[in-house]
Amino acid sequence: TAVVAHRHAWFAEKVTSLLEGQGVTVVECTDNGADALGAIVTEQPDVVLVGDRLEMMTGQTLLSETHLFAPSTLRAMQANNQQQASDWGAAAHAVFLRHHPPSEVADSLVRLCNRAGLCASGLSALDRDCCRVG
Repeated sequence: TAVVAHRHAWFAEKVTSLLEGQGVTVVECTDNGADALGAIVTEQPDVVLVGDRLEMMTGQTLLSETHLFAPSTLRAMQANNQQQASDWGAAAHAVFLRHHPPSEVADSLVRLCNRAGLCASGLSALDRDCCRVG
C-alpha cells in the first residue's frame, strides 16, 4: 500500500496511476500534509512518497512524523535540488530529484518495496513471486 503526498496534482495522480497499474493500492493521494499524515497513521502503508511543499505542513515535517507514527513505512521524497536532497536524505529511504519522471519514480517505489520484502500487501502475484529476498 502507498500514500502519495505532492503539491502538483498532475504528478501525484500520474504516480498513483502507475503504482496502481503495478498492483500497489494507493490509500491516499493528496497535496495536504495533514491529510497524508492521517492516512499514514491509520493505514500504516508500505511506502510514502512526499514532495517538498505541501498544504498544512512541509514535506520534511511529514517525513519526520511518518517516522514517529509509522516507523516501518518506507519513506521516499522528491527534492527540488541536490542540496535539499542532502538535507532531507537522512529522513528518507529514497530520494528523487525533480527531473525524475513519474514513471521512474513509480517503478523505483515498487522496487524499493520489493527489496524490503513488502510484497504481500498490494502487489500482484507476479511481483510476490519474483521479489523474495534472502
